[in-house]
Amino acid sequence: MTQSEKKNLFYSNVIFIFYFLIFVIFYFFNSDTYNMFAVDYHARYKSEGILIINQLLSQNFEELVIFDFYFIPKFLTGLFIKLFPDQLHFSIISNILNIIIMFLSLYFFIKSLKQNNYTTFFFLIIFFSYKSNWIYCFLKLPDIFFLFNFSIIFFLLNKSFQTNKKFFLFSSWFFAIISIFIRPQGVVVLFFVFISSCYFFRRKINLIPFTIFASILYIFLYPFLVILMTKFDDVNFIYSNLSIINSGQIYYDVYFTRDFFYEQFSINESIVSEIFYYYVLFFKKFIYQITFIRESYSLLHNIFLIIYCLGIYSVIIFSLSVYRTKFKYISELIFVITSLSLLFHSSIYIGGEPNRYQLFYLTPWYLLVAMGLSEFLKKFSSKQIKIY
Repeated sequence: MTQSEKKNLFYSNVIFIFYFLIFVIFYFFNSDTYNMFAVDYHARYKSEGILIINQLLSQNFEELVIFDFYFIPKFLTGLFIKLFPDQLHFSIISNILNIIIMFLSLYFFIKSLKQNNYTTFFFLIIFFSYKSNWIYCFLKLPDIFFLFNFSIIFFLLNKSFQTNKKFFLFSSWFFAIISIFIRPQGVVVLFFVFISSCYFFRRKINLIPFTIFASILYIFLYPFLVILMTKFDDVNFIYSNLSIINSGQIYYDVYFTRDFFYEQFSINESIVSEIFYYYVLFFKKFIYQITFIRESYSLLHNIFLIIYCLGIYSVIIFSLSVYRTKFKYISELIFVITSLSLLFHSSIYIGGEPNRYQLFYLTPWYLLVAMGLSEFLKKFSSKQIKIY
């Protein structure tokens, strides 16, 4: 490591620790506000988590349901409730744990590339400038656990491409399997690791064009796959997802129903119009995800999101040449996981908050933006950019 790299690493770590301490102080000064409990926590994680712990303590393994998309957050919730039965103590301990896990997640993302103090500074500014990126520390939900697990996977995959060592690749599979027990998006992560593994052994594959082609093919086939699913709706998993799709639910209480679609376009019900409906529903969910805008938000909130998104997309567009030359593998990995996640949620259901279900792949995008800004600042400071 050169002297310049050591200096960069030192300042990067100082910036990171400074942000961590500021955030912890911010929490304790606002602990009454952020010792909150989400509805999902009361409805699912608390009761089912306690049940899991009781089954383990009584060695009642026959009734223990391990193959559950939310097993790990339920288990951890139940464990912490057993250790800290007082609600206030439970809230404080879990919040501190989530804060540590969140910062570890950010650290793993930063460690995915050669640390640069500019990149670290911009990355943390972008992440913390929008409340929805960090509010999940305090909602007692699995979002931060999932982010942490994915940050490790992302770090290991990028490390495998940088060093060409299979150990990091195979290690990523272990955490990919764990992700299935944190939340349903673990299925997306599994596909992501599988595609990354194929790319690792077959570097001649042009990953981004391949992903675009596969995505277009999937979108074309989507209505036909939904219709095919109706033939197997006696399977609980298929039935539950099919119910969401056919209800026209986009998120929470926002729906785009089939009847409204027929009325809006003044068309009669038929197999062709049904196919067209599924396409429109898919793209509505897709647009919601890439714009962040929500009807339930205030005008000022949506204006902020428009500016926030435009800033992110503008930097990415103007930095494409930098990503291709200096950050090829990391940018390709981000593109793949983003495409998979967008397809997954557009097919079924999106989060009411734009940064909840998407946080695990949005955070690497913030890293890309920070890298682009860092490169621009380095060129500017070295007078490689002339401003007239």
